[in-house]
Amino acid sequence: MQAPKVLSPLEKLNSDIYQRYVVAQKSISPIFNFQRCPNANIEMAEITEKAFIDAYSFWVPIYTAAAKVNWLLMSEKDWNCWYETTVKFEGPNSVSRSWNVWNKDTGILGHCTVSSTAFCGYGTGVREDGLFAQYNLLGTNYTVAPTPLTVHHETVHIYQSQLIADNYKTSKTHTAACWFIEGQANLFGVPIAFKGDSTAHRTFEKNRLLNVYPQGGSYTKDQWLGVLNELQNNKTSFCFDNELGYSLGWFALEWTYMNYSIEEMHTFLEAMAKGSTWGQAIQSVLSIDEQNYYSKIAQYLADEL
Repeated sequence: MQAPKVLSPLEKLNSDIYQRYVVAQKSISPIFNFQRCPNANIEMAEITEKAFIDAYSFWVPIYTAAAKVNWLLMSEKDWNCWYETTVKFEGPNSVSRSWNVWNKDTGILGHCTVSSTAFCGYGTGVREDGLFAQYNLLGTNYTVAPTPLTVHHETVHIYQSQLIADNYKTSKTHTAACWFIEGQANLFGVPIAFKGDSTAHRTFEKNRLLNVYPQGGSYTKDQWLGVLNELQNNKTSFCFDNELGYSLGWFALEWTYMNYSIEEMHTFLEAMAKGSTWGQAIQSVLSIDEQNYYSKIAQYLADEL
């Protein structure tokens, strides 16, 4: 009999994440308030709703959320329904209306051109009083199911948003390093979507990171430490404009979750939601100071790249 393969710590992390998803009870979660506009494609709406309920099953044992996600599924013919629902979901000061997200005259919804074959959407983020909403446009002729990577990545953001919404008055999650939120969504979304094998996507993120830092493959620990400190101090837009939240965040979160459990990192995120700053949460939950945390990640980056 062939001996079972001995997994590396990284392989074990990805396998464990996927297995947690596999064994999670796939039941309807009460936190999704799905509504449909009259012209929404019924079949595709059901597929979309089921995909997100299925994905959220991963987080149910970790966090019992109080905040509900108001979620509208609509078609290109449902501008009036969307417009009226924004106030129902978001209250009288609807940011969807003030942002003019779906411009009826131009036919543009966010970054999407509205059509019968479009699939697009947006979220409001957590607003006053902890309200937040999601909107998905499924064109009447759109027939492709949402990709698992998108579904599982975005579901992590829902989990993050619920923590903020449940603790809206105290949350200091905005003090997190700019690479943390997207890095966390990436780290969970990928192994679940690809059944525990993140090899190809990891290569993609490595290349994406080295496109921003072409000499990064020869950077020392101290050079990567300088990058991490610069991003935290004054480069938030740079972090997202260059997609470092995904690429650098990927490797930073790899090290983090190989050294701290999913439950510990939930406590870490929850600490920020309940009033601790990023630095305070690192000290109290991870039991190291912020610079030591960055130093560990910097060494990992130097070793892995």
